[in-house]
Amino acid sequence: MNKLNKKTAAMMFGGIVMAGWITVAQASECLDLLDANKFDAAFVQCKQEGEAGDAMAQFYVGMMYGRGRGVAADAAEAEKWFRKAAEQGLPKAQHNMGNIYRNGLGVPRDDAEAVSWYRKAAEQGYAASQYALGTMYDQARGVHYNSGEAAKWFRKAAEQGDARAQNVIGTMCADGLGVERNFGEAASWFHKAAVQNFPEAQSNLGIMYMNGFGVEKDPVTAYMWSLLGARKGSAKGKNTLNTLAGSMTPEQIAQAEKLANEWKPAKRN
Repeated sequence: MNKLNKKTAAMMFGGIVMAGWITVAQASECLDLLDANKFDAAFVQCKQEGEAGDAMAQFYVGMMYGRGRGVAADAAEAEKWFRKAAEQGLPKAQHNMGNIYRNGLGVPRDDAEAVSWYRKAAEQGYAASQYALGTMYDQARGVHYNSGEAAKWFRKAAEQGDARAQNVIGTMCADGLGVERNFGEAASWFHKAAVQNFPEAQSNLGIMYMNGFGVEKDPVTAYMWSLLGARKGSAKGKNTLNTLAGSMTPEQIAQAEKLANEWKPAKRN
């Protein structure tokens, strides 16, 4: 029941394990083998180091079970090894435990348990868990609905540069949800996410410029941001383009398109 094929494992654990294997500077044969994509040997070595109590090695054993790298994918084994690392206080492992319980991967789904693990990592400053915890408060999963708590945790993640959180806290500022309504702050958060190439934030920023909410009304800039969002599939961006096109000159639209074509996303530190 807990065995997963590699395609299924990738779908289930894609939002849980990190994008890359090596995320910290740490001398370890386990990590060296992973970095070289020698997964069979890495599994043996990481498991040995993990059994000796190394939290990072335990985390990577969990990753390999989750992804089916060097060993058959097994959700229950992934959970077991992530738990070992999480109980030693490793934030990314605690975050993964939150995701596991939130989605019922190898364990029964338990939103309250997910919240508990997210909180442990969030309180250590782990941005992904801060965003996840905000989502749990916003969706009343494992906790009572609390827009103020949701905003608090979204803001913490946003301040660390998480584009998803920046877009959400921008929306909350625009709507006055969990925070005092402030269009200027909303536009600022949307801009921070937009320059990271986050399409919904680009579309939201386009709306702010179209209406003059928190920024000076500017149809060319509105069209530019809406176009950038629309190109990446944002329906909101497409709708704004249609609205703007009816009141803009061909020259203004051409200028906005030129700006969009020349635009480059900011490099995140």
